Amino acid sequence: MNNNSTRTGGRSIILTRPQEAAEKTAQRFRDAGAASDQIVIAPLLRIVIIASPLEPAAGETVIFTSENGVRAVAPPRREVIAWCVGPNTAVAARDQGFHVEIAGGNADSLIAELERKRPSGKLVWFRGSHVAVDIAARLRGLGMKVRSETVYQQDSLHLTCEATDRLRSVPCILPVYSPRTAEVLTREARELPDHGHIICCLGDRVRKACGLDWHKRQARDADSLFNLTRGAMATPCESSVSVNRAGNG
Repeated sequence: MNNNSTRTGGRSIILTRPQEAAEKTAQRFRDAGAASDQIVIAPLLRIVIIASPLEPAAGETVIFTSENGVRAVAPPRREVIAWCVGPNTAVAARDQGFHVEIAGGNADSLIAELERKRPSGKLVWFRGSHVAVDIAARLRGLGMKVRSETVYQQDSLHLTCEATDRLRSVPCILPVYSPRTAEVLTREARELPDHGHIICCLGDRVRKACGLDWHKRQARDADSLFNLTRGAMATPCESSVSVNRAGNG
């Protein structure tokens, strides 16, 4: 294994997002100065579109909580407003032809913005088969009319041999973006040694879903998670094991 350890204190970055998202994230890290041989793409979820491209009914406002939901929906043939959980989803929706409103980067901020703005008419949420927050139920509880459409599923995958080898041999950083991914990672890595690995979690729900007794750090949104991961790359490897033994952060 050719691991460029001197640039980041010996740490590798393991990206467990679905393939397309992982490739985009890897390029972002490379653009920020990470060495290519330091990054391992190891998706733990495979996105499978389970319906023909759907489109909202007349007068409906759309909710997107991921780029995957956007890809599963047909481009609108009229002006349709799409409420998006964060900027990356918003870019995908805008490229698809939707008029975009952007929330604060997580499900709770999205719900809060929708409650405050109270869009007229009915809402439709295009979602995956596994969700951390039932946004439709929360909005109905606030008196809003909303339906949900499951348009893709997230099939679990095994940890790749390359990722397993890195985790067995060098300290690694793992940015984790969803509770579903955290659950699969827990299953796949439960028997692997802790070499001072750091799991960077997107929100409290991800942190709680990860059952590994490795050091954890938490970010509020995707951009903060990227920056948190970059910061973890600068953490000296010598101190990470002692920090982990003191308890998860």
